[in-house]
Amino acid sequence: MTKYDECWKEALYLFLEWFLAFFFPRIHEDIDWQTDYETLNVELEKILPESQVGRRYADRLFRVVKKGAARDGRLLHVEVQCQVDDDFERRIHVYNYRSEDVYNQPPVSVVLLGDANPRWRPSEYRFEEWGFVRTVQFRAVKLLDFRRREADLLAHSNPFALLVLAHLQAQESGEDLDARQQVKGRLLRRLRELVLDGEDLRHWLRFFDYLLPLSAERTRQLWQDVRGMPEERSMIPVSQIELMLQEDARNEGRNEGRQEALGFLWESIQDLLEMKFGTVDAQLLAAVRQQTDYELLRQFQRAIKTAASQDDLRRLLP
Repeated sequence: MTKYDECWKEALYLFLEWFLAFFFPRIHEDIDWQTDYETLNVELEKILPESQVGRRYADRLFRVVKKGAARDGRLLHVEVQCQVDDDFERRIHVYNYRSEDVYNQPPVSVVLLGDANPRWRPSEYRFEEWGFVRTVQFRAVKLLDFRRREADLLAHSNPFALLVLAHLQAQESGEDLDARQQVKGRLLRRLRELVLDGEDLRHWLRFFDYLLPLSAERTRQLWQDVRGMPEERSMIPVSQIELMLQEDARNEGRNEGRQEALGFLWESIQDLLEMKFGTVDAQLLAAVRQQTDYELLRQFQRAIKTAASQDDLRRLLP
Protein backbone atom coordinates (compact mmCIF):
# COMPACT_ATOMS: atom_id res chain seq x y z
CA MET A 1 0.00 0.00 0.00
CA THR A 2 1.08 3.60 -0.57
CA LYS A 3 1.31 6.11 2.25
CA TYR A 4 -2.14 7.33 1.18
CA ASP A 5 -3.68 3.86 1.61
CA GLU A 6 -2.09 3.29 5.00
CA CYS A 7 -3.22 6.65 6.31
CA TRP A 8 -6.82 6.26 5.17
CA LYS A 9 -7.05 2.66 6.37
CA GLU A 10 -6.02 3.67 9.87
CA ALA A 11 -8.33 6.70 9.87
CA LEU A 12 -11.21 4.41 8.85
CA TYR A 13 -10.45 1.99 11.65
CA LEU A 14 -10.30 4.67 14.33
CA PHE A 15 -12.98 7.10 13.18
CA LEU A 16 -15.63 5.26 11.14
CA GLU A 17 -18.48 7.43 12.44
CA TRP A 18 -16.80 10.67 11.35
CA PHE A 19 -15.79 9.11 8.01
CA LEU A 20 -19.36 8.17 7.11
CA ALA A 21 -20.76 11.46 8.40
CA PHE A 22 -18.52 13.37 5.98
CA PHE A 23 -18.48 11.15 2.87
CA PHE A 24 -21.70 9.11 3.11
CA PRO A 25 -24.08 11.08 5.36
CA ARG A 26 -27.21 9.09 4.42
CA ILE A 27 -25.60 5.86 5.58
CA HIS A 28 -24.31 7.58 8.71
CA GLU A 29 -27.78 8.82 9.54
CA ASP A 30 -29.21 5.31 9.20
CA ILE A 31 -26.79 3.69 11.69
CA ASP A 32 -27.45 3.37 15.42
CA TRP A 33 -24.23 4.84 16.84
CA GLN A 34 -25.39 4.17 20.39
CA THR A 35 -24.56 0.52 19.68
CA ASP A 36 -20.92 -0.40 19.20
CA TYR A 37 -19.85 -1.48 15.74
CA GLU A 38 -17.48 -4.38 15.10
CA THR A 39 -14.42 -4.53 12.86
CA LEU A 40 -14.24 -7.82 10.93
CA ASN A 41 -10.98 -7.41 9.05
CA VAL A 42 -9.23 -10.36 10.67
CA GLU A 43 -12.01 -12.59 9.37
CA LEU A 44 -11.96 -10.81 6.02
CA GLU A 45 -8.28 -11.54 5.49
CA LYS A 46 -8.91 -15.22 6.20
CA ILE A 47 -11.76 -15.59 3.71
CA LEU A 48 -10.22 -13.34 1.05
CA PRO A 49 -6.62 -14.41 0.51
CA GLU A 50 -4.38 -12.36 -1.76
CA SER A 51 -4.58 -15.11 -4.37
CA GLN A 52 -8.23 -14.14 -4.94
CA VAL A 53 -8.03 -10.34 -4.88
CA GLY A 54 -4.39 -9.53 -5.62
CA ARG A 55 -2.28 -7.63 -3.14
CA ARG A 56 -3.97 -6.10 -0.12
CA TYR A 57 -5.54 -2.68 -0.43
CA ALA A 58 -7.15 -0.32 2.07
CA ASP A 59 -10.32 -2.30 2.64
CA ARG A 60 -12.36 -2.53 5.83
CA LEU A 61 -15.33 -4.70 6.79
CA PHE A 62 -17.60 -3.64 9.67
CA ARG A 63 -20.73 -4.94 11.33
CA VAL A 64 -22.99 -2.03 12.23
CA VAL A 65 -26.52 -1.82 13.61
CA LYS A 66 -29.20 -0.08 11.59
CA LYS A 67 -31.68 2.13 13.41
CA GLY A 68 -34.90 0.31 14.17
CA ALA A 69 -33.51 -3.05 13.00
CA ALA A 70 -32.67 -6.26 14.81
CA ARG A 71 -29.41 -6.12 16.72
CA ASP A 72 -27.76 -8.77 14.53
CA GLY A 73 -26.35 -5.91 12.46
CA ARG A 74 -25.57 -5.09 8.84
CA LEU A 75 -22.29 -5.58 7.00
CA LEU A 76 -20.53 -2.51 5.62
CA HIS A 77 -17.50 -2.84 3.34
CA VAL A 78 -15.46 0.35 2.91
CA GLU A 79 -12.72 0.53 0.29
CA VAL A 80 -10.20 3.33 -0.21
CA GLN A 81 -8.51 3.16 -3.62
CA CYS A 82 -5.68 5.59 -4.32
CA GLN A 83 -4.40 4.12 -7.60
CA VAL A 84 -6.14 3.41 -10.90
CA ASP A 85 -6.80 -0.34 -11.13
CA ASP A 86 -8.41 -1.95 -14.17
CA ASP A 87 -9.49 -4.92 -12.03
CA PHE A 88 -11.03 -2.81 -9.28
CA GLU A 89 -14.70 -3.50 -10.04
CA ARG A 90 -14.12 -7.26 -10.05
CA ARG A 91 -12.33 -7.01 -6.71
CA ILE A 92 -15.33 -5.28 -5.15
CA HIS A 93 -17.48 -8.08 -6.55
CA VAL A 94 -15.19 -10.74 -5.04
CA TYR A 95 -15.26 -9.05 -1.63
CA ASN A 96 -19.03 -8.98 -1.80
CA TYR A 97 -19.82 -12.54 -2.74
CA ARG A 98 -17.18 -14.08 -0.48
CA SER A 99 -18.31 -12.03 2.52
CA GLU A 100 -21.92 -12.99 1.84
CA ASP A 101 -20.90 -16.64 1.56
CA VAL A 102 -19.30 -16.54 5.02
CA TYR A 103 -21.77 -14.32 6.88
CA ASN A 104 -24.94 -15.31 4.98
CA GLN A 105 -25.57 -11.61 4.39
CA PRO A 106 -24.50 -9.34 1.52
CA PRO A 107 -22.39 -6.37 2.62
CA VAL A 108 -22.98 -2.84 1.42
CA SER A 109 -19.86 -1.63 -0.39
CA VAL A 110 -18.86 2.04 -0.53
CA VAL A 111 -15.70 3.41 -2.12
CA LEU A 112 -13.45 6.42 -1.64
CA LEU A 113 -11.31 7.18 -4.71
CA GLY A 114 -8.09 9.02 -3.94
CA ASP A 115 -6.27 8.64 -7.26
CA ALA A 116 -5.17 11.53 -9.48
CA ASN A 117 -7.11 10.59 -12.63
CA PRO A 118 -10.35 12.61 -12.91
CA ARG A 119 -11.72 10.30 -15.61
CA TRP A 120 -11.50 7.07 -13.62
CA ARG A 121 -14.82 6.62 -11.80
CA PRO A 122 -15.67 2.94 -11.23
CA SER A 123 -19.17 2.29 -9.94
CA GLU A 124 -20.30 -1.12 -11.22
CA TYR A 125 -19.15 -4.68 -11.85
CA ARG A 126 -21.08 -6.41 -14.63
CA PHE A 127 -20.86 -9.89 -16.14
CA GLU A 128 -23.22 -10.95 -18.94
CA GLU A 129 -23.21 -14.18 -20.97
CA TRP A 130 -25.94 -16.28 -22.68
CA GLY A 131 -28.74 -14.39 -21.02
CA PHE A 132 -27.13 -14.56 -17.57
CA VAL A 133 -26.39 -11.18 -15.92
CA ARG A 134 -24.61 -10.46 -12.68
CA THR A 135 -24.04 -6.88 -11.49
CA VAL A 136 -22.73 -5.17 -8.39
CA GLN A 137 -23.25 -1.43 -8.13
CA PHE A 138 -21.53 0.62 -5.45
CA ARG A 139 -21.37 4.25 -4.35
CA ALA A 140 -18.07 6.05 -4.85
CA VAL A 141 -16.78 9.46 -3.74
CA LYS A 142 -13.87 11.05 -5.62
CA LEU A 143 -11.47 13.19 -3.60
CA LEU A 144 -10.49 15.17 -6.69
CA ASP A 145 -14.02 16.59 -6.70
CA PHE A 146 -13.10 18.56 -3.55
CA ARG A 147 -10.45 20.61 -5.36
CA ARG A 148 -10.94 24.38 -5.25
CA ARG A 149 -13.12 23.98 -2.13
CA GLU A 150 -10.42 24.76 0.41
CA ALA A 151 -12.42 27.42 2.22
CA ASP A 152 -15.37 25.07 2.71
CA LEU A 153 -13.14 22.24 3.89
CA LEU A 154 -11.27 24.43 6.38
CA ALA A 155 -14.56 25.68 7.78
CA HIS A 156 -16.01 22.19 8.20
CA SER A 157 -16.31 20.78 11.73
CA ASN A 158 -15.44 17.22 10.67
CA PRO A 159 -11.65 16.52 10.76
CA PHE A 160 -11.97 14.33 7.65
CA ALA A 161 -12.40 17.57 5.71
CA LEU A 162 -8.85 18.48 6.77
CA LEU A 163 -7.60 15.03 5.77
CA VAL A 164 -9.04 15.58 2.29
CA LEU A 165 -7.08 18.84 2.08
CA ALA A 166 -3.89 17.10 3.21
CA HIS A 167 -4.38 14.33 0.65
CA LEU A 168 -4.97 16.73 -2.23
CA GLN A 169 -2.02 18.90 -1.23
CA ALA A 170 0.20 15.82 -1.06
CA GLN A 171 -0.75 15.05 -4.66
CA GLU A 172 -0.38 18.60 -5.92
CA SER A 173 2.68 19.91 -4.10
CA GLY A 174 5.21 17.40 -5.41
CA GLU A 175 8.63 18.81 -4.44
CA ASP A 176 7.24 22.23 -3.49
CA LEU A 177 8.07 22.04 0.21
CA ASP A 178 7.14 25.67 0.85
CA ALA A 179 3.57 24.99 -0.31
CA ARG A 180 3.42 21.79 1.75
CA GLN A 181 4.61 23.57 4.88
CA GLN A 182 2.16 26.41 4.39
CA VAL A 183 -0.82 24.08 3.99
CA LYS A 184 0.24 21.94 6.91
CA GLY A 185 0.38 25.03 9.11
CA ARG A 186 -3.19 25.96 8.16
CA LEU A 187 -4.33 22.42 8.93
CA LEU A 188 -2.74 22.44 12.37
CA ARG A 189 -4.28 25.79 13.25
CA ARG A 190 -7.71 24.58 12.22
CA LEU A 191 -7.23 21.31 14.09
CA ARG A 192 -6.66 23.33 17.25
CA GLU A 193 -10.04 25.00 16.78
CA LEU A 194 -11.87 21.64 16.59
CA VAL A 195 -11.07 21.00 20.26
CA LEU A 196 -10.35 17.28 19.96
CA ASP A 197 -9.29 15.34 23.03
CA GLY A 198 -5.61 14.54 23.43
CA GLU A 199 -5.75 10.97 22.12
CA ASP A 200 -7.75 11.85 19.00
CA LEU A 201 -5.55 14.89 18.38
CA ARG A 202 -2.40 12.77 18.31
CA HIS A 203 -3.95 10.43 15.75
CA TRP A 204 -4.92 13.27 13.41
CA LEU A 205 -1.50 14.88 13.66
CA ARG A 206 0.04 11.54 12.73
CA PHE A 207 -2.25 11.29 9.68
CA PHE A 208 -1.10 14.72 8.48
CA ASP A 209 2.47 13.68 9.00
CA TYR A 210 1.95 10.58 6.84
CA LEU A 211 0.65 12.71 3.98
CA LEU A 212 2.70 15.89 4.41
CA PRO A 213 6.12 14.95 5.81
CA LEU A 214 8.65 17.72 6.42
CA SER A 215 12.31 17.82 7.37
CA ALA A 216 13.34 18.47 10.96
CA GLU A 217 14.30 22.07 10.14
CA ARG A 218 11.02 22.82 8.42
CA THR A 219 9.16 21.20 11.31
CA ARG A 220 10.89 23.58 13.71
CA GLN A 221 9.88 26.53 11.54
CA LEU A 222 6.32 25.25 11.39
CA TRP A 223 6.04 24.95 15.14
CA GLN A 224 7.45 28.43 15.61
CA ASP A 225 4.64 29.70 13.38
CA VAL A 226 1.97 27.95 15.45
CA ARG A 227 3.65 28.48 18.82
CA GLY A 228 0.45 29.76 20.35
CA MET A 229 -1.14 26.30 20.16
CA PRO A 230 -1.79 24.78 23.63
CA GLU A 231 0.13 21.69 24.76
CA GLU A 232 2.49 22.33 21.91
CA ARG A 233 5.04 19.64 22.71
CA SER A 234 2.48 16.83 22.99
CA MET A 235 1.07 17.64 19.56
CA ILE A 236 4.22 17.00 17.52
CA PRO A 237 3.66 13.97 15.23
CA VAL A 238 5.62 10.83 16.01
CA SER A 239 7.89 10.74 12.98
CA GLN A 240 8.77 14.43 13.36
CA ILE A 241 9.75 13.86 16.98
CA GLU A 242 12.04 11.08 15.79
CA LEU A 243 13.71 13.44 13.33
CA MET A 244 14.33 15.96 16.05
CA LEU A 245 15.75 13.36 18.41
CA GLN A 246 18.32 12.47 15.76
CA GLU A 247 19.70 16.01 15.84
CA ASP A 248 22.11 17.28 18.49
CA ALA A 249 19.79 17.89 21.42
CA ARG A 250 21.00 21.15 22.92
CA ASN A 251 17.70 22.44 24.14
CA GLU A 252 16.50 21.89 27.69
CA GLY A 253 14.14 19.06 28.47
CA ARG A 254 15.85 16.55 26.16
CA ASN A 255 15.18 13.50 28.36
CA GLU A 256 11.59 14.53 28.91
CA GLY A 257 11.05 14.94 25.18
CA ARG A 258 12.58 11.55 24.45
CA GLN A 259 10.26 9.83 26.93
CA GLU A 260 7.28 11.60 25.40
CA ALA A 261 8.33 10.50 21.94
CA LEU A 262 8.65 6.90 23.10
CA GLY A 263 5.11 7.11 24.44
CA PHE A 264 3.80 8.19 21.05
CA LEU A 265 5.66 5.37 19.32
CA TRP A 266 4.31 2.76 21.75
CA GLU A 267 0.77 4.02 21.11
CA SER A 268 1.30 3.95 17.35
CA ILE A 269 2.49 0.33 17.52
CA GLN A 270 -0.52 -0.65 19.60
CA ASP A 271 -2.87 0.94 17.07
CA LEU A 272 -1.21 -0.90 14.19
CA LEU A 273 -1.37 -4.22 16.06
CA GLU A 274 -5.08 -3.75 16.71
CA MET A 275 -5.67 -2.90 13.05
CA LYS A 276 -3.76 -5.98 11.90
CA PHE A 277 -4.89 -8.62 14.41
CA GLY A 278 -7.98 -7.26 16.14
CA THR A 279 -7.09 -8.38 19.67
CA VAL A 280 -3.53 -7.67 20.83
CA ASP A 281 -1.66 -10.18 22.97
CA ALA A 282 -1.19 -8.52 26.36
CA GLN A 283 2.27 -10.02 26.89
CA LEU A 284 3.43 -8.76 23.49
CA LEU A 285 2.14 -5.28 24.26
CA ALA A 286 3.89 -5.29 27.63
CA ALA A 287 7.13 -6.38 25.97
CA VAL A 288 6.86 -3.52 23.46
CA ARG A 289 6.38 -0.95 26.22
CA GLN A 290 9.50 -2.20 27.98
CA GLN A 291 11.63 -1.32 24.96
CA THR A 292 13.39 2.03 24.81
CA ASP A 293 15.59 1.34 21.76
CA TYR A 294 14.16 3.63 19.07
CA GLU A 295 15.66 1.78 16.13
CA LEU A 296 14.39 -1.56 17.41
CA LEU A 297 10.89 -0.17 17.90
CA ARG A 298 10.87 1.36 14.41
CA GLN A 299 11.92 -1.99 12.90
CA PHE A 300 9.16 -3.67 14.89
CA GLN A 301 6.64 -1.08 13.67
CA ARG A 302 7.59 -1.67 10.03
CA ALA A 303 7.38 -5.45 10.46
CA ILE A 304 3.73 -5.37 11.55
CA LYS A 305 2.55 -4.84 7.98
CA THR A 306 3.88 -8.18 6.69
CA ALA A 307 3.77 -10.28 9.87
CA ALA A 308 1.67 -13.44 9.65
CA SER A 309 1.09 -13.65 13.41
CA GLN A 310 1.84 -11.95 16.69
CA ASP A 311 4.22 -14.81 17.48
CA ASP A 312 6.33 -13.76 14.50
CA LEU A 313 6.55 -10.24 15.91
CA ARG A 314 7.38 -11.45 19.41
CA ARG A 315 10.54 -13.03 18.05
CA LEU A 316 11.82 -9.60 17.03
CA LEU A 317 12.04 -8.46 20.65
CA PRO A 318 14.90 -9.41 22.98
